[in-house]
Amino acid sequence: MSVATIIKEIQELPPEDQDQIIKFVSVLDARRQLGGSELASLAKHMVESADPVEAMIAQEAIMRGFYGDKPSA
Repeated sequence: MSVATIIKEIQELPPEDQDQIIKFVSVLDARRQLGGSELASLAKHMVESADPVEAMIAQEAIMRGFYGDKPSA
C-alpha cells in the first residue's frame, strides 16, 4: 500500500477516527529521532527565522528530534 493510498483513506475517515490517527502520529513523532540533515535544516531555519515563535518551534523540534521522547539531561 502506498503512502498516497493511506493518506487518501485517512481523508475519507470520520473526524473521530482522524483524531485518533492525529494523536498516534503526534506520539510517534515525539519518539522519533531525526537524522543529521533534518537537524541541520531545522537549525538553519531556527537561526534564519525573523519570527521568534517560529525559531522557538524549530528549537523545540531540534530538541525532540535529537533526544526523541527521552528527557534531556
